[in-house]
Amino acid sequence: MKTFLIKAKHIGIFCALNFLFSVAFSQDYDLQSSLPLDPSVKIGKFDNGMTYYIRYNAKPEKRIEFRLAVKAGSICETDKQLGLAHFVEHMCFNGTKNFKENELINILEEMGVKFGADLNAYTSFDETVYQLQVPSDRPDLIEKGFQVMEDWAHQVTFADKDIDEERSVIVEEWRLGLGAQDRMQKKYFPIILKGSRYANRLPIGDMDIVKNAPYEELRSFYKDWYRPDLMAIAVVGDMDTAFVRKELIEHFSRIQNPANEKTRVQYDIPGNSDPLIAIVTDKEATYSSVEMYIKHPKKIEKTVGDYRDMLIANLYNGMFNARLNELMQYPDASFIAAGSGYSSFLGPLDAYALYAVAKENQINESLEDLLIETERIKQHGFTQTELDRTKLEILTMYEQYLKEADKRESGTLISELMRNFIDEEPVPGIQMEADYAKKFLPEITLDEVNRLTGKWLTDENICLVVTAPDKNGIKVPTESELIQILHDSKDIVVDAYVDQVSDEPLFTQKPESGRVLRRKDILEFGVVELTFINGVQAILKPTNFQNDQILFSGFSPGGTSLYLDEDYMSAMLAPSIITMSGLGSFDQIALNKKLAGSTASIS
Repeated sequence: MKTFLIKAKHIGIFCALNFLFSVAFSQDYDLQSSLPLDPSVKIGKFDNGMTYYIRYNAKPEKRIEFRLAVKAGSICETDKQLGLAHFVEHMCFNGTKNFKENELINILEEMGVKFGADLNAYTSFDETVYQLQVPSDRPDLIEKGFQVMEDWAHQVTFADKDIDEERSVIVEEWRLGLGAQDRMQKKYFPIILKGSRYANRLPIGDMDIVKNAPYEELRSFYKDWYRPDLMAIAVVGDMDTAFVRKELIEHFSRIQNPANEKTRVQYDIPGNSDPLIAIVTDKEATYSSVEMYIKHPKKIEKTVGDYRDMLIANLYNGMFNARLNELMQYPDASFIAAGSGYSSFLGPLDAYALYAVAKENQINESLEDLLIETERIKQHGFTQTELDRTKLEILTMYEQYLKEADKRESGTLISELMRNFIDEEPVPGIQMEADYAKKFLPEITLDEVNRLTGKWLTDENICLVVTAPDKNGIKVPTESELIQILHDSKDIVVDAYVDQVSDEPLFTQKPESGRVLRRKDILEFGVVELTFINGVQAILKPTNFQNDQILFSGFSPGGTSLYLDEDYMSAMLAPSIITMSGLGSFDQIALNKKLAGSTASIS
């Protein structure tokens, strides 16, 4: 439900816009009314406060997805418990009341679980989530799946021996995570989260505490925070929903909350009048980047009007990202990737974010260019042709989602339910979301979108993060240089953006068709093999994996092996050059605009 970055290359013709938006909507939506719940989702709450979600879904076949979410993470730790939220997560796989350590591992492996770091669970600042997939054609494993989830919720054993053995496992996980990005994150998080509890609650924790924490500290954390009023259980998959509800009642409704419950505090992140700037380098970093966050109070989408606002935000970021993508096509661009978005930040905050992966020694220039383009929008706004094109792209995206609704994987659907519990993200269902998009997109005005600039781009609550390799010859900006760039950007006067679009057709004449020389039906594989008059062979295979998709793949033997050594690099790069060179009279930028609105793509 949060603002997304539009990355898909939707293709179409502008004249389709009026056709797509001509669908009549007799229903007028009350913008103040609450967003409805997807009718295919059953949500309930037991007397103990535990929330449950049930949804039938047929993909993948004969599989059931389980999730157990706990609204407690590293932010709940005391100073003596740093790292124990993550430690508790590990202990859930080290023996429970009904499954001893080895037995639990064997059962999970029989279910198809493949173990790895955070593969089947994760611990964050504000939540911990456990996941499990079970075959639905094995009643014995289904029952064990429910029992495993219940045991994780309130029956982990925490044997002294198991705790001691797991200490070294977590330390090793910490060591393996000590890559460049992790090391730099540990440095810049305390800076951009300055003054908040989050700054000192990174989930991996303090290894001295992990190695030496008393057993009772772990058990205490589990007892305090693993309780039904802070939990949700979700089950999605190819199963009988009435049976699932019965099992949920049996396994989870009788769990008791502890006496004298601790208050689950929502910790704040203070604002800042001056920019918070973190400049971090690492010898193993492979690229330079700059990220700018502008923090805002979190907005929970609850009403139909909120959904309309989200569509406006998506239009804004879709147009801005298209402009940044256009800049990247020019040889003098300062960055090789860039983007914008508005989404959750941390705790009680959202953030508007700008980012760029800078070309070598062009960090300052990348930030300048991001701010110049921001000023261009401030001073002149977007254009109507940009808005029309992006509306068409978003509507096409919704139509594709609708066409493929019955092909959505259970893992995707259950993740939405987890976000509903953890972040209060609504779940109105794709049909209702598409209806809102078709209703509201045509009426959203350019002025409404342009007004977001003044709302999102403020002079306060700014965080800047610069990361770069720690190597000779790599120029890294100073804090004063970055502050000066921010200051100078306010005085820049820029020209309006010119949206250059062409009415020329992609093809001036239709290619002549050939004819089929031979046809061969290979019934064993459901394949038809055609040979055309020019010698080209085609193999056709009908599938039902997607409802609205045809995939083409063509090849001929040879490739770079046919070229001399001195031509190898040219031959290897030729496909990329062709892909980036546009088509006919259209360069890549013009082609992307021309092809807005359809789902076809080619490379």
